[in-house]
Amino acid sequence: MNRQKTASPYVVRFFSVLMSAIALAGVAAFAARAKLESQYKAAAHRVCSLVSENYHRRYEPETRAFVSQCHREAEDQEFLSSRAENIDRVNGRLEVLRSSHLSVYSPVENRQMWDNQALDTGLRSRMVEDHLVVFRILPGSAGDKAGFKLGDSILSVNGHEVGSSQLVQSSAGLYKILRAGSEEIQINLEPEELQEDMSAELTDMGRGSGLLRIPSFLSQYFDKIEVQALAQKLSRFDHLVIDLRDNAGGSFPAMLRALSPFRCDARLVGWVVRPASRELQAEQDLLDDLDAKSQLQQLNTSAKLNLRTFTDYGCYKGRVTVLIDSGTSSVAEIFAQAFFSRPRSRVWGQPSAGQVVMAQWFPLGEFGSEAFTLAIPIARYESTDGAVLEEKGVYPELSLFYDLESSLSGRDSWVDSALKNVSF
Repeated sequence: MNRQKTASPYVVRFFSVLMSAIALAGVAAFAARAKLESQYKAAAHRVCSLVSENYHRRYEPETRAFVSQCHREAEDQEFLSSRAENIDRVNGRLEVLRSSHLSVYSPVENRQMWDNQALDTGLRSRMVEDHLVVFRILPGSAGDKAGFKLGDSILSVNGHEVGSSQLVQSSAGLYKILRAGSEEIQINLEPEELQEDMSAELTDMGRGSGLLRIPSFLSQYFDKIEVQALAQKLSRFDHLVIDLRDNAGGSFPAMLRALSPFRCDARLVGWVVRPASRELQAEQDLLDDLDAKSQLQQLNTSAKLNLRTFTDYGCYKGRVTVLIDSGTSSVAEIFAQAFFSRPRSRVWGQPSAGQVVMAQWFPLGEFGSEAFTLAIPIARYESTDGAVLEEKGVYPELSLFYDLESSLSGRDSWVDSALKNVSF
C-alpha cells in the first residue's frame, strides 16, 4: 500500500505567506515605480510650463514650438528610473533654445554656485600647452596641506591622464606630478569640504602698479562699506590690473558697485530688457540694493532697467588693464566691456564666455526637493555701444597666451605682460 506524503499545515501556511509577501512586494514596487514615473513626468512638464511663462523670448515662434514639443516629449518619452538621467534629458531638451543660464541645477551644484562650498582639493589649474599646471592653491585646503606647490604639473591621477582642471579640483587619489620641470613626485590627496572665499583682493605689485583680483560678483562679497573702503585704496596706484579670469558673474548691483570707482559718476552702462507688456513702466534705474527680491520686483514692474554706476564709491582715474578669459561670464563680461569706453584703459586676454542675460532660479520640488532649481533667462542685456555679448562675448584688444616656462616656475605670464607695458 503506497502512502502519499502531505505537506505539513505549517509548511503550507509558510509558503502561502511567502507568496503573499512576494506579491505584495511586487505590487508595492510597481506602485513606487508608477509614482516615480508620475513625479518625473510632472517635473518635465513643469519645466516646459516655466519656460513658457518666464523665458524672455517666450513670444517668439521658435520658443512656442519648443514648448509644444517639450510637453509632448515629457508625456511620451520612455520613463527613466534615475533622477540624474531624467535631469540630463531635460537639460538636453533645453539646449535646443541655445541660451545661457537655462538649465536644471542639483542641490550640490547650487551650493557650489551660490555658496562656493563643495568637496574640493583646493587646487586651481589651467592647461598651458600640453601641461596641466597648478596656478593657485587655496590656503588651508587639502592640496595646501598635502604639499602641492605653484607650478606643479599634474601628470596623472590614479594612473590616468587628467585633461580637466575641474577634475583636479574634485578628484581623490594618487597624484603624479612634475615639479620644477624635472622632478616627478607622487602625492595622495583626498578632497575636503571647503568654502572658498571669493572676496576681491588688492595686491601691491610694486612700481606704482596694483593687482585687483575679482573672482566673483556674488552679492555676499560686495558689502557697500567694504567696497567703498577698497575703492579708497585704489588711489595709491598709477596703474591697476583687474583680473576677471574665471569670474562667473553674480549680481548686477554688485557688479555696478565694483565698476563705479572707475566711472566716477552715474554713467549709463546698458539696459536689462524684458519682453514688452502694457502693464510695465517704460524704464527705471536699477537701485543700489543687493537684495534679489528687490531686483526682481523692479524688473517685474519695468520693461527696461537702466544699469548706471553709483556716485558714492570714489573715483579712480589711473590706468587700467582688465584681464579676461573664457571663464569670464555673465555680469563680469558687462564689467569688462565697460572699459572699452573708459579713457586710459585696455582689455587683454582671451574672448569671454558670451553668457550675458538676467536669470531667475525657480524651485523644482518635483525632482524630490525644493533645492533642485531651474534657471531661466527672464531678460536680455543691451549695451549702450550696441555690443552683443550673449553668445559672442567680449573680445580683448590684445590676445594673451600663457608661457609654459613662467607657469612651471609659479609665475603668471599674463600679469607679467600687463606690468611690463604700462605706458598707455
